[in-house]
Amino acid sequence: MEWPRLQPLTEERARVLVADPARKRLLKQIMNAVTREEIDAAWAAQHAWLMANPDDFGVLAAGEDLAYAEVALTGVDDPPPDVVERLSKGTTVGPRIGQDRRSLEG
Repeated sequence: MEWPRLQPLTEERARVLVADPARKRLLKQIMNAVTREEIDAAWAAQHAWLMANPDDFGVLAAGEDLAYAEVALTGVDDPPPDVVERLSKGTTVGPRIGQDRRSLEG
């Protein structure tokens, strides 16, 4: 799968992205994906979003949560205990460690 080259993000563009309801739905989809079908759909939705919005580093970073969900689903290379604890509390595991996932929904 081809991924877009990321583009610089301006402050004005960041405000537009944060206010976008479709982006909020996508982040919610990513954060709530737990089954194989949900994870696969979230990967596809993330890819489509990034192709259209190559400056959205937040959606890119949310892919780390998908990766952890995928690892947890397969049981291979179990995530470290601190990651499991954060996931069970509904917090992110990426650059926003400790930030409540629901805060990303706006």
